[in-house]
This record gives sequence, C-alpha cells and structure tokens, in this order.
Amino acid sequence: MKLYIIQFIFILNALASIEVVDKLNEVSSEINKFQNLEHISNNCQAFDEKDNKICETFKFFSSKGVPKKPLEQALIYYFAQKSLFKNQRYISIADYSQSSSKKRFYLLDLENLTLSQYKVSHGSGSRGGVKYGDPNHDGYIDRCRYKGSRTNMTRPGFFKTAELYLSRGSNSSHLERTNSGGVVIKGWPYLNSSKKVNALRLDGLSDGINDKARANGVVMHGAWYNNKEVTGSDLMGRSYGCPAFSTSGAKAVLSKINGGSLYYSYVPKCKDDQVKIEKALPSGLLCTNL
Repeated sequence: MKLYIIQFIFILNALASIEVVDKLNEVSSEINKFQNLEHISNNCQAFDEKDNKICETFKFFSSKGVPKKPLEQALIYYFAQKSLFKNQRYISIADYSQSSSKKRFYLLDLENLTLSQYKVSHGSGSRGGVKYGDPNHDGYIDRCRYKGSRTNMTRPGFFKTAELYLSRGSNSSHLERTNSGGVVIKGWPYLNSSKKVNALRLDGLSDGINDKARANGVVMHGAWYNNKEVTGSDLMGRSYGCPAFSTSGAKAVLSKINGGSLYYSYVPKCKDDQVKIEKALPSGLLCTNL
C-alpha cells in the first residue's frame, strides 16, 4: 500500500513538473517574441542608407530627451533636403507645445552628438494693446493668427538660418544697454565683443506658412525681457513673433546655427498650419514607431 502511495505522489509531482515546464516554455516563447519584435524595430541596419541615418540619429537624440514628434519631422525634412543646408552640423527645434518656463529650444550637434537646451520666447500677437498670442502670459501660445493675420505671432514650420546682422530698431531701440553690473536691461544683446551683430535672419521654407518671414522681419535674437535678473520671472517675455533668447542663450546659440542650418518651429496649437506642414513632409521612416 505504501508503495502505491509513493508511486501516486511521484506521478503527481511529475505531472506538476510538466505543467510548470510547459508554462515556463509558454512564457519564454512570449518573451522571445517580444524581444524579436524589439530587435527588429530597433535594428536600424534593416533600413536603407538614408533611413538608417534617420533611425540612428532619432534613437540617439530622443534618448537624450528631445520630443519625438518634432524630432522625427525635423530629421525626415533635413535628410530629404540636406543639400539646402550649408551648415550641416546643427539642427535646432523649438517645441512650442511646452511652457516658456521650460528649456524648449533644442540644439542638436550632429557632428559631436551633443544636445544643448535653452529657453525661447514665443510671439505676443500684440495688436492695439492686446497680446492675442498669449494674453494671460501663462507661458503657452494661445493663438497663431488673429482675424487671419500673423502680425507679431509665432510662425510654425521649417526655416533656414541666414546671416548675422546688426538690427538697430526704431530710434535705436534694439541696441544693447546694460546696467552697472553688465546685465542687458534694454534692447538686444550684442553677440560678440565687436558689437557688430545682434540678430540672425531667417528664411521660411514652408510655403504659405512662413515663407514671408524675412520680409516680415522674423529673426532670432536675444532680448532684455528674457533676462531673469531683470524680470525676476522664470517665464520668458513675449516677443513680436521672433524666437528670442536670454542674453546668454542668444550668444550660445546664434553664432553656431547661422549660415544655413535647419530650424524647426513646432507649434501644434497652430493646427491648420501643422497639418499642412506634416502633409508636405517627404515620405520617410516613421521614427516614432521605433
């Protein structure tokens, strides 16, 4: 009788072991399936030369914190239109879905594979004393047009940076003035010690959206109202439609990206414009699926 009981227990243990093994095999199969899918999606070598480069660049900079959607769009545009850009070392992206209190301007160094981030202003949309672009100054863009006009509003789309120059403004209002501590308290900061330049011209590349940027005076510059030492606020000031930086930000960014680099102004609040921009993108690898 004891022998039968021992044999019965042995059989139960064996069956249990088989069930455990089967379950482990099932789990292992699912893990391998997931790992294979992950391997396929992350294997940039599977793509042709252009898409492989987009894939690798996307993976690197998205891992550093660059928002995926504008990064994907900027890279697809850049690699499709690379011959347009004389300065191929840098790509810059302003993600205007974020608050101006955040470092929402991303400077990608494609040569050294480094990322720098800065705060950047958006347009006030000022008309008749009302700042329609961000009326409550909460750091977020509210409008991109007012009654069809883009006056003093942030322009979305792709740009090519152009030349550095000296903007004097009306009655020399753009010329730098500092306090005794050297902080810029009025005007646009000079970008070098020679005091010959303080701004960077932009040429819009998105037809019907920002292609009049140069004619409308949309440029990059620094501004006294973005210096926290002056305003006491973490929010950036509101510009007249220009991507504007603090004094230190302007000096760090503009001297690098001038001379024909890609700048992408990503403004999802401008829904109609963003749809047109995205539809006009060259077909390319959907990096956000990686």
